[in-house]
Amino acid sequence: TGSSPVIYNGVVYIQDDNEENSFIVALDAVTGEEKWITLRGEKTNYSTPYIWKNKIRTELITGGKTVRSYDPETGMLLWAMKAGGEMVIPSPSGDENMLYIGNAGGQNAKSNLFAVKAGAEGDITPADSSTTSSGVAWIFPDAGLGNSSPLLYDGLIYIIASRGGEIKCIKAADGSLVYQDR
Repeated sequence: TGSSPVIYNGVVYIQDDNEENSFIVALDAVTGEEKWITLRGEKTNYSTPYIWKNKIRTELITGGKTVRSYDPETGMLLWAMKAGGEMVIPSPSGDENMLYIGNAGGQNAKSNLFAVKAGAEGDITPADSSTTSSGVAWIFPDAGLGNSSPLLYDGLIYIIASRGGEIKCIKAADGSLVYQDR
């Protein structure tokens, strides 16, 4: 895969999403000993796992057609959300209140940006045509993420499109568009 490993609290997390046998594994950074491994029903993705320290807990976030959050200590699934798209290339960003994650879209799919609330649990996929759920604060449709990861700075999210050089600036609190320019 194209994702990079992440090291946190002496543990190396490797997300290996491929066409046949996807998984995420936690290895002791010193000994290489496996702490846990969890199979994932995903195809090839390039998003790097993300450690999200929010106001409720610390979570290990993995991208995919289904975004998943795991307990970094045990590998237990905390929540899942169907994000759609064809694959995930951008990595998430977040603050103590929300996680901002999206997909690369594709020929027949839009690249949406989702704001996930801290403390989400279970299946948080918004119902058809809804832009919120118990764990999703808002969705910014057709965000144009492509290959770039969203940048969160001073309450604003910046997205640079993979093609055309377009930049979007979105308010992190409510998902409203501040500006869009080339």
